[in-house]
Amino acid sequence: MQLQIRPILAFGLLFMSTVTCSAASYVITDLGTLGGKASLAYSINNSGQIAGNSHTSAGAIHAFLYANGTMADIGSVVGTGEESSGRGVNGTGQFVGSSTFVNSAGFLHAFIYSDGAAIDLGTFGGTSSSANAINASGVVAGEARDATGLDLAFLYSNGIMTNLGSLGGSSSALAINDSGQVTGGSQLGLTDYVEHAFLCTAGSPMKDLGTLGGSVSRGTGINASGQVVGFSSVSGVIYHPFLYSNGVMHDLGTFGTGDTGDAIAINDFGQVVGSSNFRPGSSTTAAFLYSNGVMVDLNTKIPTGTGWTLQEGYGINNSGQIIGTGIFHGQTEHAFLLTPIPAPEPSTLALSAFGFLALAWRLRRRA
Repeated sequence: MQLQIRPILAFGLLFMSTVTCSAASYVITDLGTLGGKASLAYSINNSGQIAGNSHTSAGAIHAFLYANGTMADIGSVVGTGEESSGRGVNGTGQFVGSSTFVNSAGFLHAFIYSDGAAIDLGTFGGTSSSANAINASGVVAGEARDATGLDLAFLYSNGIMTNLGSLGGSSSALAINDSGQVTGGSQLGLTDYVEHAFLCTAGSPMKDLGTLGGSVSRGTGINASGQVVGFSSVSGVIYHPFLYSNGVMHDLGTFGTGDTGDAIAINDFGQVVGSSNFRPGSSTTAAFLYSNGVMVDLNTKIPTGTGWTLQEGYGINNSGQIIGTGIFHGQTEHAFLLTPIPAPEPSTLALSAFGFLALAWRLRRRA
C-alpha cells in the first residue's frame, strides 16, 4: 500500500513557518485600585515594581507601589492630606512623587520614600515641588518653585537640591538615566511660553533638542544610551511622538491619519511606548509599542474578549513589560500591566520540524 508523504512534509514545514512567524502577545493584568474608581501607572522598574496613583474608597488620590500582585497605599504614609502621586521607582524600590506634607501648608511637595520612611525634598523657596523620576543611585529629578513663582528643574542627591537652570523660563526634569543624564521641558523665556525638550547633566547647560518643525516639544523618557523620547508639534496643533538619537530628532509618526501622539518611555533596547490617535481631531487614543521602526497598536497584542481598551503606554522595562492606562469593560480608567508571553525557543521549533520530517522519512521507508 502506498502512503501519501508530501502532505505530511508540507504540514511539517507549514507548522514550522506558522509558529516562527507568529506575532508576540501579552498577558494583561488589571492593577486594580486602592478602593476607588480609577488608577494610573507611571513607572516600572526592571523587577516589575510599579509606581502610580489611585482613588481611594474615601475619594482621595493616593500614591501606590505595586509589587508581587499587591497595590500598597504609599499615600497613607507620605501624605497628610487627600492628594499624593507616585511617579518613579528605581531598582531598589526607592519611590518618588509628590504629596501634601504637614509643613507645606496644603501644597504638594516632592518626596522620596525609602526603607519605610518619607523625606520631604522641599523647594527653592517657593510653595511647591514635584519629583518625577529616580535613577539607580537614588538621584531624583523633578521641578521646584522658587520665591518668585518660577518652577525650575532640579536634581536631588544626598540631601541637596541642585538647580538645573532652564532655557530661559520655567523648566521641569521628567526623566533621568543611571548616568545622570536628564530630559524634560523648558520655556524659552520668562514671558515666552513656548517650551522645548532639553537634555543635560548636573553642572552643564541645557541642550535645546529643538522640534519636529513646530514650536513646542517636551522630553519625557531617556534610556541608558541617552536616547530621548517625547512629543513635538509638527505644525500648528499637530503633535507627533519623537525619538532623539545621535543628535537627530526622529518623527515616529502616528496611527493611520492620526494627528496626535506622544512617546512617554523608552527602555535600554530602544523600545518605545506611548499613544496615538487614528484620525485628525480625534481624542480617542490607543497605546503603542514602537520597535525596530514599526509602531504597533497594543490592543491588537492582547487576547480578544478581555474587555480592555488600552489608551496610553506609560512605561516599559528591559524585560518588555509595559504599563499604562486603559478603559476596562467600559468603566473608568485603570492601570494595566502587560507581560510578554515568551516565544517558543528556536531549538523547540527545530525539533518539532525535524520530528515531522523524521516521521515522514519512516513512513516513506515502510512504503
